[in-house]
Amino acid sequence: MRALQVAPSTVPVLAESSDAGLAVLRRNGELMAALEAAQDLGDVVHIGAEASALAGLARAAHLGLEQQNELAATRIRVQHRAGTLLRQMAAEYRPGRATRARGRTPLRPRLPDGVLAKHGVSGLESSLWQSIASLPIDDIEQRIGELIAVGQEVTSAEFYRHGRASLRKRSSRSGASPTELRLRAVLSNLARIRALSTAVEAELARRIVGKLRELGIVLEPVRADLTTVVAMCLLCGREREHSSDRRCTCGASAWTAALR
Repeated sequence: MRALQVAPSTVPVLAESSDAGLAVLRRNGELMAALEAAQDLGDVVHIGAEASALAGLARAAHLGLEQQNELAATRIRVQHRAGTLLRQMAAEYRPGRATRARGRTPLRPRLPDGVLAKHGVSGLESSLWQSIASLPIDDIEQRIGELIAVGQEVTSAEFYRHGRASLRKRSSRSGASPTELRLRAVLSNLARIRALSTAVEAELARRIVGKLRELGIVLEPVRADLTTVVAMCLLCGREREHSSDRRCTCGASAWTAALR
């Protein structure tokens, strides 16, 4: 992909040229084509940097609102694609991470260490892009079309606000019963436990199991000798031999309590 070169002398030349708008929009079309083909976060971030530089040229050339809106729409599409890739990275399974009881979905999305620094992305940019990516791209395109049709300025701020509101709505527990909230709290606390090291902790774990049985949740297989609490590797299932073992032989560092 050809990088956009912005030399100091370019701006006045564009401003004086009657073809300034065509040149900027032509390059914008090239960026859109590159975005369609981009699959790597680094490529998308680079396209975003070029789109920002192009928007600066458009302002310097005093292009109209219609042209500037087209450039702003491209930047929003780039941010949506970057945010989508970041969300996919954060949700993907990686060895050594804690997982849910079923499947390999991580308990909480988390980006791989160093990915933002590698691509020169700030935490604020990551939050902005992922919030925008939480909105369906079809909804974004429809809203962009509406703003352009009525002659309003297109900015990413509106989509960021809608994205944040959407995320808050999805995570909201309003309307949940008190029992559901208590169960969620118990589950959240249990997820933090990696090992049981004292008799008191083991007894509390057994009482939790007993309470579940009282509620009619039968643990299979039901055996009378399920009295020993051990620490198991979340990745390979190996039992931890010593409480000082910080990592399993498979390399994972996530332990969970189990009865045997």
